[in-house]
This record gives sequence, C-alpha cells and structure tokens, in this order.
Amino acid sequence: MTGLAARNALAWMLVAQVAVLAPMLLRFPWWISVVCFCCGLWRVLIYQQRSTYPHWSIKAIFVFLTLAGLLLQWKSLLSLEPWIGLLLLMFSLKLLEMQRVRDVYQAILLGYFVALTHFLYDQSFLSSCYTFACVLMITAGLVGCQQVRADLRPWLPLQKAAVLIFQAVPLMLVFFVLFPRLAPLWSIPQAGSMAVTGISDQMRMGSISELTQSSKLAFRATFADRLPGSQSLYWRGLVLNEFDGETWSRQSSSHNSNLYRSGRRAPQWLSDREVISEPVRYRILMEPSQQKWLFTLPMVMPAANWKIGLSSEQHLVFSEPIRNRIGFNVQSALRYRVDTNLSQSERAYYLRLPAEGNPQSRSFARRLNESSADKQAVAEAVLAFFRQEQFYYTLRPGRLEGETIDQFLFASRRGFCGHFASSFTFLMRAAGIPARVVVGYQGGEFNPVGNYIEVRQFDAHAWSEIWLQGLGWVRMDPTAAVAPERIELGIEAALQEEGSFLENIPVFWLKLRGFAWLTEVRFQIGAWSHYWNSFVVGYDPVMQLNLLSRFWEGIQIQDLAHLTLLSFVAMMFLLAIVLLRSVKGRHYSEIVLVFNEFSALFALLGYPRLKHEGPLDYCHRLALQRPDLAEAINEFSEHYIARSYAGDPAISVKALKRRIFGLRLRLLKPVS
Repeated sequence: MTGLAARNALAWMLVAQVAVLAPMLLRFPWWISVVCFCCGLWRVLIYQQRSTYPHWSIKAIFVFLTLAGLLLQWKSLLSLEPWIGLLLLMFSLKLLEMQRVRDVYQAILLGYFVALTHFLYDQSFLSSCYTFACVLMITAGLVGCQQVRADLRPWLPLQKAAVLIFQAVPLMLVFFVLFPRLAPLWSIPQAGSMAVTGISDQMRMGSISELTQSSKLAFRATFADRLPGSQSLYWRGLVLNEFDGETWSRQSSSHNSNLYRSGRRAPQWLSDREVISEPVRYRILMEPSQQKWLFTLPMVMPAANWKIGLSSEQHLVFSEPIRNRIGFNVQSALRYRVDTNLSQSERAYYLRLPAEGNPQSRSFARRLNESSADKQAVAEAVLAFFRQEQFYYTLRPGRLEGETIDQFLFASRRGFCGHFASSFTFLMRAAGIPARVVVGYQGGEFNPVGNYIEVRQFDAHAWSEIWLQGLGWVRMDPTAAVAPERIELGIEAALQEEGSFLENIPVFWLKLRGFAWLTEVRFQIGAWSHYWNSFVVGYDPVMQLNLLSRFWEGIQIQDLAHLTLLSFVAMMFLLAIVLLRSVKGRHYSEIVLVFNEFSALFALLGYPRLKHEGPLDYCHRLALQRPDLAEAINEFSEHYIARSYAGDPAISVKALKRRIFGLRLRLLKPVS
C-alpha cells in the first residue's frame, strides 16, 4: 500500500483500538490499561520514525510479564476474565510487530473478537450501538489496507465499510429470525454484591437505604390492560422471617421450602388462596441480578414457565441465578386472601423472637396487646404511634448499636423503610401477632413512550405482613404512615427537602425531571432500550416459534434448520441474478479482462483510461506520466499487443497477470 494508504489504515486501526478497548479497560485492572496505552504510544512513535520495532527478546519479556500478571491477578485461568484480559493484551501487543500487511490483518481480526466481548458484559441498546460503531471503524481499517491511491480522502474507508456492513444486513436478519435460538454463550457469573445483586436475602437497619443510592435498572413491567395506581405497586420479592436482634434473614423451613412449578401436582397450600379482584396481566423484563428470586405484584398466579416456581410465601423463584436478562408473563390479583388457615406450627414460627433484647419495645407491645383484644386494632395503634410521634423518613438515620429496635423507636426516631418495617414486625410478634418482613420494590416511573413501568434500585422498599384471623396475611406498610408521599409520589419526592436522593451521583438526568425536553429524550431512549431488550435480546425460542407460527401453523424447532437453509439458498440465488444482470451483454475475452485489471490498477492511482484511448495510446500516456514505471509499462504493452493482436502463443495470460502483480508490488510499501 502507498504511504498515505498506510497512514489511513493505521489511523483507523488506532481509533478503532481506542474505541474497542475503552469500555473493557474500565472493567479490568489498571495495569492492563497502562500496558495498552504504552503499546499504542510506542506504535505512534514507530510511525513517526522516532523509535524502532522492539527486538524479539523484548517482545518475549512483554509476553511473559503479561501472562504472569494475569496469573497473579486472577490466581487461576479457569474463569473467563483472565482470558478476556489476555485477548486485550494480545490486541495491544500486536501493534509492536505490525510491519507487514499480514500483521495488520491479524490485528484487525483480533479487533473483531475484542469488540464481541462487549456483549459478555452488556447487551443494552446503547452498548450495542457503540459496539456496532467499533466494528465499523475496524472494518474501515480493513478497507484502508486496500488503498493504493495517493489522493483518497481519510473518510472514504469509513464510507465503504458502512456500505459493506449494510449489504450484509439482509442475510443477518434471515439468520436472526430463522436460525434456531440457542442458549446465550456470553453469561459471566459475577461476584455477588449489593451494587450488583440489588435486593439481598438479609436486611439490617439501613441496608436498603444503601441500595437506594443506586440508579441501576432492576426491571421493567408492561401491563396488558389497565395500569394499577402507585399505591398498588408493591413488587414483592422475598419474605424474611428470622430475626437475631439485628438482622432479618430468610431461612428455609418445612412450610416455606415448597415450590410449585407448572405441570406438577398442586400442593395443599395453593388451594388456600382466594382471588377477590380481577387479575391484572403484565410482562416483567428483569435485569441480571445473580440471584434466583423474581419480583411481581402480590398474589401472583403460577407461571406457565417450568423454570419459574411459586413459593408457599407467594413469591416467584427462578430455577437458577439470573445471569442474563429474562422476560416472563404473569398475572396478579391486587385484592386477595391467602393462608386464612394458619397451622399452630406456622403460627409459632412467625412469632419467634430472640429470648432477650429490646425490653422497652417488648413492654410497649404487651401494653398495646392488653389494651385491645382485636389484633388488627393493635396493628393500627402501632401505625398511629408512627404517625403521631416525631418520626422522620431519612437516608441519614445515624448508626444504631446494641438494642437497635429500642433505640430507633424511643430515641433516634430517624430511619428508612427498613427501620420502620423491622421495628413494626418486631412489635407485632411481641404482641402475639404473626408477622414477617417483605422486601422488594415499591412504585416505579411510568414511561408513556414505551408504555411500561421502570423500576430502579432506588425504588427498593421493605414492608410488613401480619396474619389476621379470617383475612390471612395482610400488608402493613409503616413507612406509608410516616411518609405517605414515598408511596404516592416516589422516593425523590419524599426526600426532596432533605436533598439526599442520589446524592452520591453529582449529575444524573433523573434529577433533571423539571426539564421537559430532557425527560422526553430520556423516555425515548428508554423506550428504544426496552424494545431492543424485548424483541432482540429477549428473542428466545418461544418468541421465535410464536412469530413464525403466524405464517406456518404447527411449525417445530426442527423445521427451522430447513427454513434457514432454504432462505439462505434463495438469497444466494437472488444475489447471483443481480450479479449476472450487472454484466449482462458483456462478453469479454480473457485477454481483455487482463487489460481491464491493468487499467483498474492505474485508475486507483489517479490515471483512468479515457474513452477514446486504445491500449497502446493509454500505455504510452502512462509511461510519460509515471517515468518511474515506464519500463514495466512498456514491457506490459508490448506483450499485450503481441498476445492480443498478433496471437503470439509464447505469451500467456498468466505471464501478463504476473507482470500486473509485479507492478502492484512496486506500488506497495511496508506499513511504517
């Protein structure tokens, strides 16, 4: 390639490399970023002739040190992360030996693989668009390697790369729609943590307030019919029923370990459910949480998916940790009765408290219980206590130690939903009322563009459930008694005066809801992301068969392979017709095609053949304009005339092609 072509190809390669590596380096140790930066800087210095290529011994040391660094960082090569790190380092180190066109091709191939690793971590709409842009720039580098003209614009490789990629879109769509859907290969188990998993199976006072400082998406819900009011949007997740004096936790027991899955025999507890209102139908698109529990509205019906089980405590459980985005359809009844018949063992289980601790709270609960024989009146009295006393809803409650329930109820009186739910449930049990803590989410933001509710981690919430005779389990939310605006308007409104909503994030567009145009942009981007996740990322075998069954009734999975092959053959046939029509009426002899190849080579250099020029005149003009190639051009001209017009059998077509190849080699220069 010419010097300008080499510069353009190298420029696009470096731009593509920075774009491809940038998001990956944010997820990997800092020393990998340093190595990649140093390799890129060294490559630029080589091109500017301010440095030389490293000796093979230096490159061997680099390889040894990077491998040692990977082993020290991850201790083992049995996980996927060190291999991705190795791929990043290979992509960067390849710059230090990129001297020939073949080396450029190898670096480009590595670039494609690195770009694909983006999907291992993020498959969202914006991330996919970014990865597509990276692939476009890598392809531009590939196109730049084919340049020989000295006057080409730098943006031309990008334009040609876009044309090449969009030409492949029809075939891509055929394979996407028809090819049998396989389980995703890009799932990476990540270490569980509060910031990653969201709701935990343990709750101590203040733990949920830490979670609400995250703006990460938890799930989206799309309703088929009416949209419930904000007071009904309690997204039930886990039931916590064990209390050790500081932490509520989820413990297995004989009556809550039972799961009902579709197609199995219904257990006894499933019959102790009474639906009062018409169920609402909706679809949940849940983000990866690395946990098994799902979030739905209360009184959820058993799912038709065999991988989703319904717990006896009325929440859904997935068959394995959720490492990829999943979607499922469910129904819930917002008015219901459940577990109206509680056995003595279950009643005793939900009354369990530590033998000692929090004496003031125990005494307060006993006084309330003695003053009223109605258990529901006792619960209402506690809610009135929260409502009338000076309790504050805050994300800055201060640290509680020792007798945490007593300190909160009778001293600090400052807390978040976890404080209120924990203390309320403790008082109920101390008063002889079966009670439990439920954790999940409350509320969410409605997106009118996508017609769905978006629930984020800062919508995390905890409330209580008490068991009443004849009513079963009844939801009680003490937070609503202290801060009703939290339930009606959301957490941002409840914390507006305090100013603690997402205070750890200086700039976030959810804080700028007062700007209508910015909110509209956010809704549009969110809607596109929702459509992408629902219909592209979430395009599973069930959705595929449902789509194709509209055109082929009774289609089975085994039919998809035949349909894909047939569509591929049909597209190749159409492509062949287009190509044949483009050369229709052109009947060139082999020798004429050879001269056309010769003309095309010099046309790329800026010397196109004029319409009135014959082969001899054209070669004579080329020899005058390129005296450095005059001898080779004249030799080709003589041999072409002798073969084409004199019919000299001693001169073969292959010999002419070899001369063209020799001219091409003289035009190419090593990448410097």
